[in-house]
Amino acid sequence: MMSLLSRITIGFVVLLCASGLIAIEDTATQQVTMNITEICLVRVTGNPQNLVISLALSGGIDQSKSSDDSSFVQYTSTVAEGRVRSLTIKWGESESPPSGCVLKLKAIPTSGPNQGFSTGEITMSAYPQTIISNIGSCVTGIGSGQGARLLYSLVVANTSLLQSGENKTVIITLTLTDIS
Repeated sequence: MMSLLSRITIGFVVLLCASGLIAIEDTATQQVTMNITEICLVRVTGNPQNLVISLALSGGIDQSKSSDDSSFVQYTSTVAEGRVRSLTIKWGESESPPSGCVLKLKAIPTSGPNQGFSTGEITMSAYPQTIISNIGSCVTGIGSGQGARLLYSLVVANTSLLQSGENKTVIITLTLTDIS
C-alpha cells in the first residue's frame, strides 16, 4: 500500500498539472543552410521560316528583304551582386549567306526585370556579337511568346552577285556569358 506521504505527493503533482502550473514540453533545433547557385541556361524556340528573296511586284522594283520573327531565345540567369551577362550570337567559320546577301538579326527582349537590353540590329558573322546586354538575375519563361523575340532578315547587299537557285542553311549559336 502507498504511504500517506506518497499519496500527498502524487495528489500535489496531479493538482499542479491540472492547474497548469507545471508545463511539460520539449524542444529540438535544426540548422538549415540556404544557398543560391549560379545559373546560366539558354534555349531557342522553333526555327525561322525559309528566308527567300523572290519575285518583285513589278519590273525595276527591288525585292531586297525577307524577314521572320517567329522564334524566341529564352534564358535563366542568376548572377552575383553587381555582375551581369550578355547574349552573343554567331555562325560557323565556313558559313555564309547566299551570294550578294547579308543576314541581319535583332533581338527584342520583353520588359521583364533584369532581362537585358537589345544592342540593336547586327549583321551575322562567324565572330560572336552581343545582341542582348546587361542581363541580371532573371527568368524569361518558356511559354509561347516569352523571352526575347529574334527578328532575322535576309537583305540584298549587292544585286549583281545574286545567283538564282542558291540555297544556304547555317547553324546559329547563341551563348549566354558573363561580362568580364
